[in-house]
Amino acid sequence: MTQKREKGKKIRKAFVKKMKDEENISLDSTKDNLYKTSSGHRVRIARSTHFLRNGAWNVSLGYGSFEIAVLLCKADEGNFNIGGEKFITICLPKKFFHEHGKIRLMGKTKKMLFTIGQEYTLMVLKTGGGSIPINISEFVENYDPLR
Repeated sequence: MTQKREKGKKIRKAFVKKMKDEENISLDSTKDNLYKTSSGHRVRIARSTHFLRNGAWNVSLGYGSFEIAVLLCKADEGNFNIGGEKFITICLPKKFFHEHGKIRLMGKTKKMLFTIGQEYTLMVLKTGGGSIPINISEFVENYDPLR
């Protein structure tokens, strides 16, 4: 396992523990970065540990079947701390994916790519090209979809 993958695994494991200890939310690992809630929803946990030049993050959700996405974005300030690094957590619920339709799949790996900018504006790459800005501030540190 590469150092990058190992670090991602460590961050996800710490997040799952935080959810259990602090929010009483159980997330059971099914494989890699896929989890299942106690209510049976499939959750993808992704992380971004670096900023782009414009202060935004790029986050890839990879491929596979999931209903809810948790984005862990490294930041100067955040509610989630592991090994001295702070992360902002963004929990995109099922309704987000229903409201905004299919997100353009990138290449053969079928990665869903998000760019998150200042004031929590998500630039979603849409099917057919282009992107649209979506304010996602309501999903920051909101764990209700995982309950």
